Amino acid sequence: MTQQSHQITDDELYRNTSQYRLWSMTKEKLAELRHSVHDKAVDKVRQVLLEKVASLFTPEQIEDLILTYEEEQLLVLAYASKIERIALSFQMPSQVKATAVSYFKKFYLVHSVMDYHPKNVMYTCVFLAAKAENHFIPVTTFCKSLPKSEPAHILDLEFLVLESLSFTLLVQNGIRPLHGFFLDLQVVLPSTSKPELSNVLTRARDILLRGLLSDAHFHFTPPQIALAGLSLSNEDLVKKYLELKFSTKDISVNTSGEGIHALSVLFEVLKECKQTLQDFRVPESAHEKEIDKKLYRLLHPNKFLNQNKRKLERANSTATPETEPKRVRVNEEGASASAGGDTSADASADASAGATTAGER
Repeated sequence: MTQQSHQITDDELYRNTSQYRLWSMTKEKLAELRHSVHDKAVDKVRQVLLEKVASLFTPEQIEDLILTYEEEQLLVLAYASKIERIALSFQMPSQVKATAVSYFKKFYLVHSVMDYHPKNVMYTCVFLAAKAENHFIPVTTFCKSLPKSEPAHILDLEFLVLESLSFTLLVQNGIRPLHGFFLDLQVVLPSTSKPELSNVLTRARDILLRGLLSDAHFHFTPPQIALAGLSLSNEDLVKKYLELKFSTKDISVNTSGEGIHALSVLFEVLKECKQTLQDFRVPESAHEKEIDKKLYRLLHPNKFLNQNKRKLERANSTATPETEPKRVRVNEEGASASAGGDTSADASADASAGATTAGER
């Protein structure tokens, strides 16, 4: 009796990669890692604030400066979503975008936004991903198209990003296997028209590109993610495809019931993967700016304090003594108008500064 050879699958190959070894984990482990990074940053930031500005802020004010876990995760997701616009502005392939998002999200499994502001980290991840995916752009050319960005900002962070990635630059994602499944679908389902299959492929690709912001790549293999994207595009087609694929496999496996069980397990995996691909929420612009502004105040507490001092000084300088009753009403109205204008200007300045804070830390 001859022993049947075992065909190595793409999933098995992936499980021997450094990406799987370093960056694949359960949802519980991922949440634990993120909480750990956040808690360490909070302890460090609190200690620094207590040492440097304790005399200027109350303990309650110091705590209010610190980002919550939820705020940090929303800010990471907000900046990750900006990578698409940068990639489009430079006409980068979708694979560069996918790699850049992966780098960015992995970086913030090692560091906190309270250590390194995400703006320049985002730029560095895109620049590094372009090189890794053979779409190199000179750093000077790259920075010319980015607001308030200098080559030094990116080059100074490049090694830190590499180190955070454990120097694993190759990123395998669900986009790469899509074409292979597209070819196999034509063989297994020859009666399905090519235009229909092409539409399924296009929709699946769009789904996976949006799903880059999810945590799917931390929990599932690239072929599983690709199949989940195809299933979200056309569930009936993928179900029929998989049933036919498993029915034509080794007869001994299927007659023993193992093939049926394996197919059932795969459907459950795909169900969970589909949920994960859609399980993310990018914060609204106003909310993002609010969190970003809070982070700016945290990274620059003295500037924030000086702004408040200037506001108070201006308010006091326009105040009218009660001994001049005839001028009180006029001056109070003027002071109110002036204070309102100053507040608006300061808020605008804060919002602008919060949106463009540098990560020189």
